Amino acid sequence: MAIVREIWASPDALAKQLHRLPGRTTLSVYKMADRLKLVKQVRPDTSCRGMIIALMSDGKRRSVAEIAAATGFSIKTARAQSSILHEERAMHIPEYREPYSERVYVWGEGEDVPKPLPMAPTLARKLFPRAPKAKTAGSTSRIKRERPEQLAGAWWPSADQTVVSAMHSMVSVGRVAA
Repeated sequence: MAIVREIWASPDALAKQLHRLPGRTTLSVYKMADRLKLVKQVRPDTSCRGMIIALMSDGKRRSVAEIAAATGFSIKTARAQSSILHEERAMHIPEYREPYSERVYVWGEGEDVPKPLPMAPTLARKLFPRAPKAKTAGSTSRIKRERPEQLAGAWWPSADQTVVSAMHSMVSVGRVAA
């Protein structure tokens, strides 16, 4: 029990310290800590929430992707923590970036801008065009150019008559006939 208390008091992850309890699983250590009513200590400078707060406190506008890139966490984690901070009114949404109405957060309380309505596909293609595909003169598929005999049905007339009759028997009567 003393080792479990030491592990729980340490800011290191449980998986890094599990070697101190040979033959035990992480689940059994969690259960023991729960029975002892221990609370895991987290260093504020390495927690995701603490890093996002430290990053956003400069007042710059950032999207979730920018927050994730700056903190080193996944986009999923950064989105979840940003949503929690937004619900707690620690951050607000001053704008949405197109074309996908991506949320942009800024530190501090404030009014959220209403989410824009989705764009019609024709308008989205007009405002955000895709790069055109390069087409060459007389372009055809590689099979048509290199091996026209591989096209569907083109190889049957040149096939061996024995193979063709065996295939015909298998298809018409069943596999047993071959």
